[in-house]
Amino acid sequence: MDSRWGGPDGEFTRSLGPARAREMMRLGSLGVDGLVTALASSSPWLEADPWQTLRSARWHRSEEDQISVGEAFRAHTVGGWHASGHGTRGYLDVGLPADFVVWEVPPGELGGGSRSPLETPGLPRLTPDVSTPRALLTVVGGRTIHESEGALT
Repeated sequence: MDSRWGGPDGEFTRSLGPARAREMMRLGSLGVDGLVTALASSSPWLEADPWQTLRSARWHRSEEDQISVGEAFRAHTVGGWHASGHGTRGYLDVGLPADFVVWEVPPGELGGGSRSPLETPGLPRLTPDVSTPRALLTVVGGRTIHESEGALT
């Protein structure tokens, strides 16, 4: 919502006024305060796009409220499960339900950690104007529920 309607000239500022709009979606300051943060889609007002949600958190309009892709990823997975009352979900580990997705990341977009402290090794950079990752394989409870043609070959 911040990437779509935030900022000094955005809908939030026009509707709420500058002071109240600035206080919305203060992601960076929430993390500093040690709160469990959960990100979610703004559906039905916006299309469900988890990677765009992470991108909006990473490239927040207010630089002091930008968070790393890793922090955003944890908030969208572990934090989302925690908010739903399933605090043990959102992790991959031996003995836990095997829910995961294999993603195709655009060339040059896989984070290595050296370009910015907000970059997370192993996760996409989510650079603005670059396509978001595409799901190749989805496994829920150890069972494949989606496979793009040729994903496992």
